[in-house]
Amino acid sequence: MSIKRFILNPITAAALVAMFFVLPSSLDFSNWQMVDVAEAGKDKDKDKDKDKDKDGDQDYTGFVFDQSPFSNTVSCSNLKKLKISYDKDFISTEDATGPNIKVTGSDGSDCTLAISKVSGGDKCGFKMTRVGRNINVETANKNNATNCEMMIYATVPRNTVIFGWAGAAMGDQADGGSGSGDDDKDKDKDKDKDKDKDKDKDKDNDANPDDTADCIDKTGICSNKGTVTVLGMTNQVDVKSGSGAVFLNVTSPQVTLQSKSGDLTGEGLTKTGIFKTRIGNVRAKYCKKAQDIGNKALNVQILETNTELDDENEPLGSTGTFLFPKGSEIKIVIKDGPGGTNKRTTTKFLSDIEHCQSCSFKIAGFMSDFLVINEYNLPDPACPF
Repeated sequence: MSIKRFILNPITAAALVAMFFVLPSSLDFSNWQMVDVAEAGKDKDKDKDKDKDKDGDQDYTGFVFDQSPFSNTVSCSNLKKLKISYDKDFISTEDATGPNIKVTGSDGSDCTLAISKVSGGDKCGFKMTRVGRNINVETANKNNATNCEMMIYATVPRNTVIFGWAGAAMGDQADGGSGSGDDDKDKDKDKDKDKDKDKDKDKDNDANPDDTADCIDKTGICSNKGTVTVLGMTNQVDVKSGSGAVFLNVTSPQVTLQSKSGDLTGEGLTKTGIFKTRIGNVRAKYCKKAQDIGNKALNVQILETNTELDDENEPLGSTGTFLFPKGSEIKIVIKDGPGGTNKRTTTKFLSDIEHCQSCSFKIAGFMSDFLVINEYNLPDPACPF
């Protein structure tokens, strides 16, 4: 299949940050330069009046639609979770000079958020909220804009968990960006969301269903069409994509990546890996020998055969490529497609590592196309972060 773009070179992006909750002193954002709330509120009220007929009851409270890029760095020594949502209507193009979402882990105790707009202007907004020790970055578009593209770059302490939490807002995908955790309100908003989805279907029958990720409020990064890069993190990472490619180079005990058609790459796994896609390619790399991990599993599920054609007009198929340190011992129980009862026989995949019936660590899941298992020589250090 056509590989989605992976642009890993960071740029100096700028960002604007709006924050409206009070944190305990352990997570100090007092030095963050904020937009004047009163002026921003006046502008938002004007925007709401002007766009009322088009946007209905969409709540843009706290969202910033200024076109200018801004950035800032603050102390957040006790940050626990980071959540980022890239709006389902936002695009991903070659005009961006890097991934649409990039998270970099650092050994410091500061957080930096930088957001720059690639296209869409003042119809494209974002907001950042914080609840206790958690940070939530959301994006939204006004007037049904379909040309919004952003580059959202965050640097956080590397032990931060990239994972959502119950009641976390997800922009216009879940609750209009209000950030409420009220159950009754959430139910009403879910109904509104379903209505909006029905309207979208009627309005745009040509929309690609692969572009929208199956995100829930506990999703860490919801990227939809956007591309994602995560570097240097040492804790749990959870990313859900539609058609956007995802690349991770981490040292993580649990990586969960899911897409519709985007390619998924996770390097630096140490325990559990879960990769699910409809037709995307999957590449998983461990930095520990399988027998040193114990009773854990790499579970990879490629749901369908990719029927896209290559330059020679032949179906591409989807590929699962797994890399383990040399000398690893693995139980291989990959099955031939969803619902398959028989494991993939040795004649149907290439492997440097022999199947070990008694091994505790196993590669499980299913796929219909190509499976390759390679071994490599461990560097020093084996897991870099």
